[in-house]
Amino acid sequence: MSNQDCVSMKIELSNLTKAQAIAIEEMFAIWKDLSSVGSSRYVAFFADGDGNFHPTIAINDKLPTHKGNEVMGKDYFIEQTVTKTSAYWVDFGPITWKLYKE
Repeated sequence: MSNQDCVSMKIELSNLTKAQAIAIEEMFAIWKDLSSVGSSRYVAFFADGDGNFHPTIAINDKLPTHKGNEVMGKDYFIEQTVTKTSAYWVDFGPITWKLYKE
């Protein structure tokens, strides 16, 4: 990937509890650590929306929006049902290939 392909994102989160802030920072630290050692993993975060997890989120000073399966293809967003809970997996690999082909 050349530097021309890289973008910057400013992510601002508010309305978090101290515990939620620690957990989110830990998730980003794990991403950083995985990239520095050349390792790949799904890293999960439990979004307890029926509890007290109701963050206000801005990306580049705008509300985040779904890009959707209709834009990025069926592999962009995968919902898996495990027992009685749903897990949402977002993988940038299929998005990378779609953008490359365009």
